[in-house]
Amino acid sequence: GTIFVTTWNGEVIKSMDHGFSWIKCTKPYSSAAKISLHISQDNYIWVFKSYSTARLSRDGGDTWIEVNIVNSYSYFVNIFRLKNGKLIYHGANTQILQKSGDDGVTWETILMPAYFMSLYINDNDEFYFTKTDNGGVTIYKSTDMGASFSEVLHVYPASGAAIDANFIGWNDYFYVVVPGYGILKTSDFEHYTDYWVEKSVYDLFIDHNEVLIVKGNIGRSVYYRRNTE
Repeated sequence: GTIFVTTWNGEVIKSMDHGFSWIKCTKPYSSAAKISLHISQDNYIWVFKSYSTARLSRDGGDTWIEVNIVNSYSYFVNIFRLKNGKLIYHGANTQILQKSGDDGVTWETILMPAYFMSLYINDNDEFYFTKTDNGGVTIYKSTDMGASFSEVLHVYPASGAAIDANFIGWNDYFYVVVPGYGILKTSDFEHYTDYWVEKSVYDLFIDHNEVLIVKGNIGRSVYYRRNTE
């Protein structure tokens, strides 16, 4: 139930009461910089700064340790913990995944298809990733850690510059935002329906009351929807 937010000067702040009050965490990098943050399933906090080694916190942002992975940019990060304890990391290089069996000390490269954009790993350790091809965006599935994959869905965003797509779970459903297309809804990662077709959306968040909060790329707009289905 804790919310973590990063700032443009490299700070991490958190709220444990749904945003009513905020606490500053220890700063992961001493110099001011734009950073990105990702939380793996074990509640480890991962922070990335452009062209720097990552920082990891196991205690909710009180202390940080250096991790031997470098992301070319501070955004575009996914990191997951598999059932066998291994870590899977996807950064700004769209053709590479990295895996670690020693909690991030050493990493091994997994080559992926070109133009691979974003990654989600479900509770069954199935990989779902998006890729730009054939004039649109395709969702692919892999059950063998990227060694092979199959197409699940293809959509055509209005803009070809879709940077990332994210999967957000709530109760029995997952919502997938595809920038330039809109929001898809699925219960099994195999069958998708159009939840909201809107070309201006590019990011999605769901709060504790199941309110969908969507960023738009026109005039810094934000959309809110309370689910009643």
